Amino acid sequence: ATWTHVYVDGWENYKPKTSNAKISDDDVREIKRLLLEGKTQKVIAEMFDVKQASISKIARNESRKDIVVDGWENYTNRETKKKSA
Repeated sequence: ATWTHVYVDGWENYKPKTSNAKISDDDVREIKRLLLEGKTQKVIAEMFDVKQASISKIARNESRKDIVVDGWENYTNRETKKKSA
């Protein structure tokens, strides 16, 4: 049930700490560039105010694989080799 009749002062400015904000295509490009530069997933997550797990999914190509940046294929191949070693 939706409570449309309840009003709480300040609620319209409320943003939960665990952000479910969508990461834009431009953000994904920047995230991939930062990963290629060697920034940690934790640091990138803090920069974009998202969970580290979101960055991890991008890094493992489980999410947003449609967005490609120069050198990304080499990054994902390198990560795949680390797993199988």
